Amino acid sequence: DPASELGIKIQELRERLTDIKGGRRGFINYSSLHFFGGEDWISVKTLTNYELGKNTPSLEYAKKLSVALQMNFTEFISEIDDYI
Repeated sequence: DPASELGIKIQELRERLTDIKGGRRGFINYSSLHFFGGEDWISVKTLTNYELGKNTPSLEYAKKLSVALQMNFTEFISEIDDYI
């Protein structure tokens, strides 16, 4: 299932950031603080749904995910291209 594979890939990219602790919530908090001016840019539920393949990120959220994952947007799309 491409959606499940996309979710697994997003989770793998997040987990590569080994200096960020606290799972999804820690990732969101760290990203909010460092990249989004303290803004709640995504909910834990939305990120969970992406990682479980229940939903696919819109272009807007794909851009935000690339920032949070500390990746160039083109690099991020290249990583997930096989699953979208």
